[in-house]
Amino acid sequence: EVIADAEMTTSSAVGYFVSIAVDQHNQPSFAYYDDDARRPVLATRHDGGQVTHQALTDSVPSGWYTSLGIDDEAVVHASFCDGCTGLSPASLHYTQPGTGVDEIVATNVAESVMSLRSSDATPCVAFQQYDALNVACRGDLEWVQQEVALVQAEDIALAFGRYGQPVVVWRDGNSLWLSVYEDGMWDLRHVADDGHRPALHIDGHNQVHLTWQ
Repeated sequence: EVIADAEMTTSSAVGYFVSIAVDQHNQPSFAYYDDDARRPVLATRHDGGQVTHQALTDSVPSGWYTSLGIDDEAVVHASFCDGCTGLSPASLHYTQPGTGVDEIVATNVAESVMSLRSSDATPCVAFQQYDALNVACRGDLEWVQQEVALVQAEDIALAFGRYGQPVVVWRDGNSLWLSVYEDGMWDLRHVADDGHRPALHIDGHNQVHLTWQ
């Protein structure tokens, strides 16, 4: 099934930074960057097969590192980089499309990824800022940020265990690293000397599954 094609955009970069989430009715939504519009787009598939598209922001250029999540209450959560050009850091935004919620999580961000915490569906974002990899979770009044490690992280992945503990995977240079937050501290572990584009999943038994190139 085609979500976006040449009839919808003239951009060769449609679908960059694509992220998928599935609602309680097993209908998928996709967030992606459209270089033609220079902004992130949310594509939602409805009952009957209709697909609608909406921009996640009016600000351009923005939309790199789009991430998407849908909680059990059918609330759509999205994050993206605002002002990214690939040449300089920019602001990390969090939004709930159609609700008016639009928050700046952090500035001077080079790369990011969002995930919903398994225990309570709180949106959390892992991101590279200056010389550190950080994780920030949305609180009642502000985003609560923690430093994971002093690294130059790329290819960042974020997931949560059964009890809500965060696990972050990233590439620093060519080396692949993993860190688990346990007992109030981040436990840093070397995974491989050469690892790119990791994919991370934690199953119902709290087992971490990791693949990479």
